[in-house]
Amino acid sequence: MKNDNRTNYPSPFWSVIFPLLVGSILIAALGVWAIITSAGGGDVSRFADLSAVLLIILLGLFFLAPLFLLGAAAYGLFRLYDVIPQGTRWLLGGSRKVQEMVTRAAELTAEPVLRVKSFQAGLQVLFRRRK
Repeated sequence: MKNDNRTNYPSPFWSVIFPLLVGSILIAALGVWAIITSAGGGDVSRFADLSAVLLIILLGLFFLAPLFLLGAAAYGLFRLYDVIPQGTRWLLGGSRKVQEMVTRAAELTAEPVLRVKSFQAGLQVLFRRRK
């Protein structure tokens, strides 16, 4: 029995080719209409003005959106500069407490070893042979 996994996928004609053909036909029809209208002495300046206005609005939106995003990021950073010192002061205090506890624990664990080593060094000095 043949296992056909293609049944779960849509047809490439309806998902790719058909929308491409419809869009191409619509664009070609608009081009033909514009040529016929302008060749027949029709008034196309109104459509040209409308097209220019729509392009200007679209470009304005595309250029203003990043500008607004940059402005919002700058405002957020300035607000963050007000909040950061309080948070870092709290973190610095906590890290100092941790540092003190770790230092104290390290000193307590090293003290017995150092006492034994210093006692051994003292004995070696006392019983050293002189040449």
